[in-house]
Amino acid sequence: MTSLLFSLFLIAMISTIVNKRIFSLATFSVALILTIYWFNYQLTNTLDILL
Repeated sequence: MTSLLFSLFLIAMISTIVNKRIFSLATFSVALILTIYWFNYQLTNTLDILL
């Protein structure tokens, strides 16, 4: 999942350099939404640790 997020941000940055503004904004928005979802998942996930 983390590599997917980095890849999406990389695609957004490259498309900005190539002057694909709409595609870049769409990719960045999707990556940002997925990052927020993944961060929320990591915060609310319970650890099953048996001591």
